[in-house]
Amino acid sequence: IINSLLGLVIKNRQEKKINSIFLQVSVPTDERSNGLIIFHTTCSVCHGADGEGIQYLAPPLNGSEYVKGSTDRLAMIILNGVAGPIHVNGQLYKFNGSMPAFASNFSDEQIADIIDYLHNSFVPGFRASIKSERIKVIRNKKTGTLTEKELLEMPGSKD
Repeated sequence: IINSLLGLVIKNRQEKKINSIFLQVSVPTDERSNGLIIFHTTCSVCHGADGEGIQYLAPPLNGSEYVKGSTDRLAMIILNGVAGPIHVNGQLYKFNGSMPAFASNFSDEQIADIIDYLHNSFVPGFRASIKSERIKVIRNKKTGTLTEKELLEMPGSKD
């Protein structure tokens, strides 16, 4: 695994792509940058600073059907976490671990901010938004780590 990750870092460097382990971000804070800050301090560790995923760790978010699909489903993923294997952009990703649940880590407003950031950054032209009041409703729908099967059975998963 270490050799594969090292090979990926070298390849990214040659292609002038960002290697998330070397990224240092310092951004002034205000309400418009909340999602960005949370993404870079929490999500990018596994999904990469550019949202392209990190091999053997987490799938890409950039262009993902889970990011550009139902906002309710995306909120459920962030709140409850996901256990693989999972298909993203037509590719199967198998992981030994799972994405952790962040329901107890982030407020409803913070989760809405993360979703807004993901939409703005990784889905060009996407204009959906979600309010913290909706996150509060979704928070009470289900607990426990989700599987791909459960995600695909959710209403709006064909969006």
